Amino acid sequence: MSKKKRPDEYSLILKLLAHAMFGAPLPEDTVLCDGGQALYSLAVSQAVCALVYDGAVALGLSEEIKKKWTVTIGKIYRQNENLFSVQGSLCGLLENNGFCYTVIKGLSAALPYPEPAKRSFGDI
Repeated sequence: MSKKKRPDEYSLILKLLAHAMFGAPLPEDTVLCDGGQALYSLAVSQAVCALVYDGAVALGLSEEIKKKWTVTIGKIYRQNENLFSVQGSLCGLLENNGFCYTVIKGLSAALPYPEPAKRSFGDI
């Protein structure tokens, strides 16, 4: 029987990102001693909550942290929906007035993500 280990949250968040972005396997035998609170706090501070959530759930988040995380992700999705709408309106306005444009930050940076809506946009 293998011994379960307590993760370093920074290395764990990187592994969860690799899982979300590239399908890397989840770490095995990981115990979230605090129900995932430290992992959640780090995910919030790094703006990767929606990206790493599925992997974090698979590691065994407590129900309390899962609820908190779900609320945070809901806010991210609502914010992204608003940003997508505003960007569409702005692009339409530019096109209708004969302006050429290129979106090089923010929403366009999400396109390489497997699920672009899971990317947090803090600089728009």
